[in-house]
Amino acid sequence: MVLELIPHWYYRTTNDTKPNDGTFGKIVPQVTPSAKILQHYHNSLHQQIVHNASYVLPSEYYGPLKTLLLKSPDVQPTSASAAYILGEIRRDKNDAVLPLVRLLLNHDKLVPFVTAVAELNLKDTQDANTIFRENSLATRCLDEMMKIVGGHYLKVTLKSTLDEICESSKSCEIDPIKLKEGDNVENNKENLRYYVDKLFSTIVRSSMSCPTVMCDIFYSLRQMATQRFPNDPHVQYSAVSSFVFLRFFAVAVVSPHTFHLRPHHPDAQTIRTLTLISKTIQTLGSWGSLSKSNSSFKETFMCEFFKMFQEKGYIIAVKKFLDEISTETKESSGTREPVHLKEGEMNKRAQGRTQIGKKNFKKWWFCLTSRELTYHKQPGKNAMRHSYSAMALSTPKRHIVNQM
Repeated sequence: MVLELIPHWYYRTTNDTKPNDGTFGKIVPQVTPSAKILQHYHNSLHQQIVHNASYVLPSEYYGPLKTLLLKSPDVQPTSASAAYILGEIRRDKNDAVLPLVRLLLNHDKLVPFVTAVAELNLKDTQDANTIFRENSLATRCLDEMMKIVGGHYLKVTLKSTLDEICESSKSCEIDPIKLKEGDNVENNKENLRYYVDKLFSTIVRSSMSCPTVMCDIFYSLRQMATQRFPNDPHVQYSAVSSFVFLRFFAVAVVSPHTFHLRPHHPDAQTIRTLTLISKTIQTLGSWGSLSKSNSSFKETFMCEFFKMFQEKGYIIAVKKFLDEISTETKESSGTREPVHLKEGEMNKRAQGRTQIGKKNFKKWWFCLTSRELTYHKQPGKNAMRHSYSAMALSTPKRHIVNQM
């Protein structure tokens, strides 16, 4: 049995602390309780804890279901396949999509399945400008796949620059309304452009690090988009950029801690900087925006800032990068690269100690991949002591207490 506790923070308004923001009498969810909220809603902060209990049976009980799911890429019509039905009937789609992607990925069945459901999705797409923009089974499978296989790719591509941004105190605010006293908007623009250029140049030179399975799926998407809209010369690129820039790099930039690129949630100023960078990177990577004279920004200050990037060199760089990551590969579309399945803090019991007590456990940073389980003193440090192979992971380790 697997137990899971999920905390959610809320604050409830009361008669004694009636606010003027229209939230009186309502429960408003918060990701984390900020100091301002704690001060304003004193003695009214609540924590809701959701307790989940999952019973896991021996693997042989799942054999028939596994066989049925693995046949899904070959079933016609695709909407009649077990994997498609499972992904559509679940109330919480992510509960079905994540294990489904892991299963198909492990058995080299993900590329044909995603290709099949994406082709089904394309039949209902009438406008090339909205290709793969909706939240469908195909886009959800691709999102989860990129999170699973793309973790290392993000680290080698973005981490060093994101570390520099998060550890710097440079202001990048270019919104005249949000400028602080003493800020110089021209200096801030230069700071912001420096970070955008540095991240952009790193991304467009990273094609060799892109996982094989991502390249194979991008190749399939590109081919299908061209067949669906043969008269649109840009759709083959927008089909790929809508995933790799919009749903992958831009998301990792604005929220690096969720991809284990940073150990903690950034402060408010850094979040604002990352948001501005992410918006620009997202638009730079959007082939539709680059191929038009006008950007897609609603804010005037962002439109003015983006004019700095409307040069032919950026268009050429994006096109070259998209070409390189959406070319058919000669390798198997399986997972030759080790897939980072999970990492985070765990408590490890000291060797030779049998008693249960706080002093007998130490916090380590564990990393579980498709090939091994290693633990480190800190994230990014070399592995310490033990490294269990994928075969060894099938044997329970009694001295590891999962707190991830």
